[in-house]
Amino acid sequence: MLRRWLTDDSPAPVYAGVALVAFGLLLVAYTWLRVADLASVSLQLPWIASGGFTGAGLVVVGALLVNVTVKRRESAERRKQIAELALLVQALSDRP
Repeated sequence: MLRRWLTDDSPAPVYAGVALVAFGLLLVAYTWLRVADLASVSLQLPWIASGGFTGAGLVVVGALLVNVTVKRRESAERRKQIAELALLVQALSDRP
């Protein structure tokens, strides 16, 4: 089942990337809500370090996952088109 999810035409990695981005944004928003009322920087830093940086990291990893998945899909489609083109050229060159 895992192999089927990791094929070039599977939408699962894109959904996982979007979920990571959404969860990261929610974590950043939650951290902001917790930090907004604190006036002391020393009280804000633990929240920012644990929630803010983690949320930003999840956003970056999710966006990277979506980007890599789309590029892999485009590369597979390009390889398929090149193989079809090579077959057509071969067929045309074999004609008398």
